[in-house]
Amino acid sequence: MNIIVVVNCLIKMQYIIPMDSINAILVAECFIKHVFKLYGLPNIIISNYGSQFVLDFWQALYKQLSI
Repeated sequence: MNIIVVVNCLIKMQYIIPMDSINAILVAECFIKHVFKLYGLPNIIISNYGSQFVLDFWQALYKQLSI
């Protein structure tokens, strides 16, 4: 079991999303489902999975949003 933690620093709100596995496509889907609908696109992403994961996440997010 893995978890994704998304923090909105402006309003000091956090979202803890359980996931069975972690990859950029699944994280983008969960992000859209739980966070994007409330706050839109983030300004920055901080990840302990490295810069390649962040790049893959942005690409998956843009693809799913048709941007």
